[in-house]
Amino acid sequence: MKGYYMGMKQKAQVKFDFIVGFFLFTVVVVYISYSAVQSFPRYIAQASDNAMRLEAWKASDVFMRTSERNGAMDTDKLNMFSSCVHYNYDDVDSRNSYADVKSILNVSDLNDIHLTFDILLFGIADTGDNNLRNGSTILRGANYKIALQNTSTYFDEVSVAGGPWSSTTVDIGTPPESYDVLKIDYDGEFVIFRKRLVDCGPNVPILASNSVVRRYSTYTKSVAMMELTYW
Repeated sequence: MKGYYMGMKQKAQVKFDFIVGFFLFTVVVVYISYSAVQSFPRYIAQASDNAMRLEAWKASDVFMRTSERNGAMDTDKLNMFSSCVHYNYDDVDSRNSYADVKSILNVSDLNDIHLTFDILLFGIADTGDNNLRNGSTILRGANYKIALQNTSTYFDEVSVAGGPWSSTTVDIGTPPESYDVLKIDYDGEFVIFRKRLVDCGPNVPILASNSVVRRYSTYTKSVAMMELTYW
């Protein structure tokens, strides 16, 4: 009789150990599955972002190889992109110009880009006081005098070669070319001018995942920047 009870006790212990082991195994499996489910969307998103960055870089690389010659941007080659401006979906010519640029850059029909190409001029103001500072900028190797003035609590207007004061656009060069005033240093130490030669493609949707690539070169002895947004 004693042996019978001992046998029953051992069987009960085996069943209890089995139940506990199975429970722990189930908990581990559920935890691993939950962790995988949680991390999988992040992995997919990361993979998608990496793929987008790669495609953006490839398109920018085609642009640079197509437009550059001897380390500088070539005016004639750049013309094939400059016709794509002010994208308008309702305009057939605008859509065709955009489609041509996408084709040149090997961009899929399922994706979109916004491509800009800017000339950047830097003006340094190294003399003056807290109200007026003077300096110069260079366009095609020629020096042009600039002045920055403080009309409020910081420097906010610029004049080029004695021209009118402005915080938006100025004329530089001979014959004069219109440049946007991109940035005036609050302390009046520098100013950045921009002339946009290429502005191709639709605006980037606010909620769309995208990748931005910037590449730099020179254009007519000035710094030039290409920016390509891919989505």
